Amino acid sequence: MADQQRSSRRGLDYEPNETPSRMASVDDFLDRSRAELERAYAIATRKLDEMVVPYVRAEAGMFLYADFSSLLPFATPAGEERFAALVVEAARVVMTPGGSMRDPRPGWFRICTAYYSTHEVLEIALERLSRLVIKIRSIGWENLESAKLRVL
Repeated sequence: MADQQRSSRRGLDYEPNETPSRMASVDDFLDRSRAELERAYAIATRKLDEMVVPYVRAEAGMFLYADFSSLLPFATPAGEERFAALVVEAARVVMTPGGSMRDPRPGWFRICTAYYSTHEVLEIALERLSRLVIKIRSIGWENLESAKLRVL
């Protein structure tokens, strides 16, 4: 009967009425989660700093809000959409455009740093984004050809 009362979520067993002795494992889980979020944040901010892309410094959470407005083909919602589409097509990276969150400033994007299965995957995604940023800055929008932009 006790086995029937146990539940499993993401491979972690827990009982409906946790005892104080099990709370230590919850604290350990939260400590590990905080450390993983801090590491992902450090990876993302390092890459954004390398790209010279401004961002809002976070105090908590799993998102970064970054300003890619200098990379838009034009400073409008349509320019933001075009840049977002290019990032997906050329770098295979998805960021949430600020316009979809009602930010009136075109070019701001939300980056989720906690979605990735490993920190290495986050590094790869940001490296792809970095290569695209370099290409846009070096050759400009007027010379971009999607077929030649694969940065994978």
